[in-house]
Amino acid sequence: ILPPSPKFLTSAIPCSTTVEMGNLQQLMQVLLLLACIAVVGCSASSSPTCEEVGLKLRKRHLQGEVMDVVRTGEDEEHFVILTSKRQVYTSHDGGRSWKHVKLRAGRKNHAIFTGVSVSPVDPRTVLLSTPDRRYARSHDSGRTFRLHNGPVAFHDIRPNPNSANLWLASGFSPSCFANSRTRGSHGDDASVCKRSLYFSRDNGKSWESALHYLVDYDWGSCKECVVVSMHREQKGHQFSLNQREILVVYTQDLFNHKRQIISAALGFRHVKNHLFVAAQDPGNSDGMHLYVSRHPADPLRRVKFPKDVPQRRYSVVDVVAHQSMISVEHSDGLGDLYVLEHSETEAVAVLHKVPRDRYGHASVTPIKGLNGGYIANVVSESLFGQQGAIRSVFSMDHGSHWEPLDKADNMHCASHGLCSTHVHHRRKFSAIDDVRSRRMYHVSDDSAFGPLVSDEVMPGFIVASGNVGDRLQTRNDLVDTLVSSNGGLNWAKMADGPHNYEIVNHGSIIAMAQSGHATQSLSFSKDMGKTTTKCQFYDKSIEVFDIFSERTSTAREAIIAGAAPEAVDGVLFFVDFSGLQKHACTGSNNADDTGSDFETWKPHAGPHSACFNGEAKHFVRKRADSDCYINPDQFKQKQAIRRCPCTVDDYECDFCFERTADSEGWTVLAPGQVWKQNTTAANGQCKLSCSAFEADKLQHPPKSCNGEYPVTQGYHKIEGNRCEGGLQLGPRMIKCDSSVTEVVKARVAKQKAALASGKGGGAGWLFVLFVIVAMVGGTAFAAQKGLIDFRNAGELKDKFKSLLPLHRNDVGGPAYSRLGQHEEDPFDPLAINYDALTPPDSPRSDDDMSFTIRS
Repeated sequence: ILPPSPKFLTSAIPCSTTVEMGNLQQLMQVLLLLACIAVVGCSASSSPTCEEVGLKLRKRHLQGEVMDVVRTGEDEEHFVILTSKRQVYTSHDGGRSWKHVKLRAGRKNHAIFTGVSVSPVDPRTVLLSTPDRRYARSHDSGRTFRLHNGPVAFHDIRPNPNSANLWLASGFSPSCFANSRTRGSHGDDASVCKRSLYFSRDNGKSWESALHYLVDYDWGSCKECVVVSMHREQKGHQFSLNQREILVVYTQDLFNHKRQIISAALGFRHVKNHLFVAAQDPGNSDGMHLYVSRHPADPLRRVKFPKDVPQRRYSVVDVVAHQSMISVEHSDGLGDLYVLEHSETEAVAVLHKVPRDRYGHASVTPIKGLNGGYIANVVSESLFGQQGAIRSVFSMDHGSHWEPLDKADNMHCASHGLCSTHVHHRRKFSAIDDVRSRRMYHVSDDSAFGPLVSDEVMPGFIVASGNVGDRLQTRNDLVDTLVSSNGGLNWAKMADGPHNYEIVNHGSIIAMAQSGHATQSLSFSKDMGKTTTKCQFYDKSIEVFDIFSERTSTAREAIIAGAAPEAVDGVLFFVDFSGLQKHACTGSNNADDTGSDFETWKPHAGPHSACFNGEAKHFVRKRADSDCYINPDQFKQKQAIRRCPCTVDDYECDFCFERTADSEGWTVLAPGQVWKQNTTAANGQCKLSCSAFEADKLQHPPKSCNGEYPVTQGYHKIEGNRCEGGLQLGPRMIKCDSSVTEVVKARVAKQKAALASGKGGGAGWLFVLFVIVAMVGGTAFAAQKGLIDFRNAGELKDKFKSLLPLHRNDVGGPAYSRLGQHEEDPFDPLAINYDALTPPDSPRSDDDMSFTIRS
């Protein structure tokens, strides 16, 4: 059978090139390919080798799968990798070659390792923790290591962000391990299980004891500042102590003097100098409150939420210059998003029913390079009679307004009526990320799909895994790899099926490999996903776990980490893309001109705004069709800025107000409704959502009133927004010696009457853009670099019963376990197999000691 077209014949016989064609031609190509394989032995692979298309590859087999990757040294050439079999490998040529670190730990055994820490001040210093009292230290970027004896087996080691000489480390006493010969039920220090904190002043050479019965710790904002949480009771086995009696303590001189910040704490997170603390409600043993300060040395202030509902867990999603975004969980698996301005303590609800995975990570991701840009998932109340549909929205104004993601241009929507793009929210971190958020393999319910990634040098460019339709799909055959070039407003399909991927050289290359099943192929794009090239990088099929590269340099290399499906060991591939693009991008000073490799892109905050954060910004970035690479040393991100008149897009709802919807526009998560899109503008308003008691307080002047006092109109300008003039929706000033105007009284009374009748907010609170109906709550705490997870003590006790024989059964109320919004838990006792660990002085082999990194 011969195809009717010579063009088709030349594309089908080599089995290597994909072209667009009609259904008949596709059928004929399949038939010809089968004949090719059966008759002439054509290879089953339809791709050329990666070397044939200009790439350079090197391979390295590993003992175990890659679990952690860290950059060391003063350039991008040095890496340290930790595997699932507790082995360490180092590279000093950008990943081209790797050395297996083997340190003698006895006459017959080599040391095994449980963690890697690198000083951000002096990245030549690398510390490796082990399951016993020894730790390894390198002063030359990992070229050589030497074993040292520590006071205990360090569980985690944290370098000081401001000093190369200062380190903190924590570890458990020997009696915490089931087969320790010193274990006992009570008595001296040697017989009790406790976690202790140590510090080093000499770059990790020696250690001093700081305190015992530690729960959590972090470096503060000054050189010798440390924030810790610890048990008030300083005796007995730590995991049998009362979880309600935990103190948060702050020191500014490395523990010479300590100051108690709060008692009855459940946990804390220190993010960008801001301290967030979750503490028990003194009047409710099962309740809790969130406290915040702009600096650990400042007094804590209690965060006020607009509704009095149970708060189960908190997560700090993002902290920017003027405000924080917090996820508060009110029911299993769901949380509400709040914005907290740093100058205030009143949290404003901005989005409801945001999914949280079983580890407490909220399905919301900041867009790099766009301050105030977010993509989030929400759960619908009902969708054609079906409960729990997850859908995706995005915001470009710090969460004030949310819009659905438009349908990908080159994809067909099978659903009837409702059709938009929906994406997954697996996190990903490069080798240069903070040591506490560095886990390559983020453990979440979205781990089967590629991460949602963006790049600061290419603002607005996003790669994600998702689908089009009326809801987010979780089956591999229904999820594809998508790209957006304008901050999530418009999308396109880059490749069929889910992939692991990486933005290489700030978007000049997108590298990806299929996920969910074994593959031999690597795909890459040089034009921001418009076209892709596929090649064979290995003659065997492997499962690709991740692709990573150095994102802050001119590097055009990537490392593929994977393993054979039937194997327990891993394999690394170093891929060099530098042969694809011969020259650096030029013309950033004359973007959009003919001959320039750069263009301007203008983000906007809403469908009727040409401005972003109150300014008309023009970002300069690489053109998609420019075949060049980016050199950040020669190209600096440029912004052309002018201030805009204020519009409704520049305002968010005030405290006690939330966005609702009228009959037009988008309706998001209104009880008993589904999304609805019309051609008219969204017409939501900020309407009263608090109790009648709280609403009544909005009318009255403060106790100490001088001249005038503000009365809200339901809106206030988004913190940090730089618009001027135009629409003014801020508070109205009322004289102290007069009552609130009759207009304000009437509006508040109308809102209160509507709340009392169960009809929601009344109509009359000025302008709006969009819709979000809210319900509040939460518990578990996280930051952009972390989360605090609070669970019931009963659940925690059940998990610890199999680990620790001593256990108090009379502890009630919430208990504490620490996790990270973007990381695995650096202190998670549940992830350690205590029964398999041996004490420091007992005989051991590589198979005796088991340290499990949860995956």
